[in-house]
Amino acid sequence: MKLLLAALLILMSANSFAYSSNLKHAECTCATELQDKLEKDAYDMNELYRRLYNSFVKIDNDAEFLEGTNKENAVILIHGFIASPFEVRSVAKALNDIGYTVYMPLLHGFGGYGEVANKGKLSIWREQIKSAVKDLSGCYKKISIGGISLGAALATDYVLNSHDPKITSLVLLSPYYDISQSVAKLIIGPLSSITDSSYLSTLFTVSQSDDLVEILKNNKFYSDIMPFMTLQELFKFSDELKATESIAKSSLPVFLAYSEFDTTINLETADSLPRKHFKSINLFKLPKELKVPHQITYESSNPKFDQMASKIIRFIGNSNY
Repeated sequence: MKLLLAALLILMSANSFAYSSNLKHAECTCATELQDKLEKDAYDMNELYRRLYNSFVKIDNDAEFLEGTNKENAVILIHGFIASPFEVRSVAKALNDIGYTVYMPLLHGFGGYGEVANKGKLSIWREQIKSAVKDLSGCYKKISIGGISLGAALATDYVLNSHDPKITSLVLLSPYYDISQSVAKLIIGPLSSITDSSYLSTLFTVSQSDDLVEILKNNKFYSDIMPFMTLQELFKFSDELKATESIAKSSLPVFLAYSEFDTTINLETADSLPRKHFKSINLFKLPKELKVPHQITYESSNPKFDQMASKIIRFIGNSNY
């Protein structure tokens, strides 16, 4: 297993990226070098999927890099479990439109088909986030980091363990720190005892979960199965995060957003864990009656998306002063 993980990390190098076509390389040598490196990483990710898993990254699921006019500040946004950068693309575009460079990594095991979905590893995800911050730190003085669901948890984990002075703020959208009891009972039940995965359509038939509706609507951006082996990595990560202790609360500003209608995550833990570790929490809570699912980053399912995006923009801007 250790040899396999080492091989994966060498092949992956860091993350795969898709690029905005309007990069202005002449303006910044650093941006040119960064693009060259990330283009190689994109090739490596696809080669890894092909060689090890006989699969590939689906079209439009590569990681994305949107260069902005702001040459000092950048944002890293990380997608959730079995997903791809599509989950954070709308938020990234709102930030990029006002000048921020935004980077959206593709987490290992995701962005493809079922044969790779059970290959996700917490250790590799953590290395990807470290590499992402390191890559952008070479070009930008200040970095905001965040994401949705698993992505938010990985951002939290990085901040709590690195104490990186370049990180100026943390953006947590529907953060996964623990799974909701209703979903846990469904997934950990009889299905996981007889198979290593289940089709998402089957899970929806059993659960009728509103959170699965959005995934099935946008299925080309997600794995087609729920991978029970990788799900164990998720549960392991949850246990580690909940057990993390801080000597003192961090003064790093945090933007926390979630929907009370969310049936994927444990809402109590999503609210309490950031408060345990950080002094300043900017809360944006979507009331249950709006019926906004777990994917609060989708404009189609969140009627308050524009308001939320505006608050994120203002929050990141204030954090950089």
